Amino acid sequence: MIDPASFRSINVVRTGAVVVVELDNPPLNVITLDVGRELVRACTELAADEGVRAVVFRSAHRGIFTAGADITMMAQVADDPGVLEQFGAVLDVFDRVEALPMPTICQLEGIAIGGGFELALACDFRIAGDDLAQLGLPEVRIGLLPGGGGTQRLPRLVGAGVATEMIMKGRRYDAATALAKGLVHEVVPADELVATVERRAASLAAQAPRALRHIKTLIRASFTHPGSEGLELERELFRDVLATRDAVEGIGALTENRRAEFTGR
Repeated sequence: MIDPASFRSINVVRTGAVVVVELDNPPLNVITLDVGRELVRACTELAADEGVRAVVFRSAHRGIFTAGADITMMAQVADDPGVLEQFGAVLDVFDRVEALPMPTICQLEGIAIGGGFELALACDFRIAGDDLAQLGLPEVRIGLLPGGGGTQRLPRLVGAGVATEMIMKGRRYDAATALAKGLVHEVVPADELVATVERRAASLAAQAPRALRHIKTLIRASFTHPGSEGLELERELFRDVLATRDAVEGIGALTENRRAEFTGR
């Protein structure tokens, strides 16, 4: 089980089957090596905990998500190639987030650019407050490119046209534009953001966990497996959930007109 006291740059709070992971590196929650290492460790421990049914990534400080990866660290790479290897630990974070087997939600507010947006892209759901002022991948403006999966995940989310414009021009969008372009799932008033995200996470945690994990696996497989292989995997995982107690409970609840109580078995 994850030990919240073992982290310094992030906060890990568990309420029932929902875990909230907060970036806590004020004032801009920059993703440093320490933050990256702790996020990787948190994801490793969360992935192994079958009692966790949903994970929320957010800031510990209202009004800002994160300004992305530590620019000062990247500036050292030209003079010290060893820094590049260390920086890989930060970039690995986004793959670890995407690989989490349970549903994930990213709570966006204020600024979420560069690595901050890449963290959001690695999550299953993105919910923003209407105070979200900057969402994007502006790396090209300083002679760089997104290195945490942005060039791969963004086109899958919104198509090559929107992704090309965002990445090549370094465009940053506010909450309303982000919603219109399909970059976020939902925009709510800033003062309702925390409560909304917590409700969405609780709703996901109430679903049958094995079914949700298999659905997440299959959605990822749709990008990596040929059509026939993806369909065969779908059939295999369907047979797996059909044999669970949760499936019996869900079908029974439907026929009896009551709320299902899923146990993960």
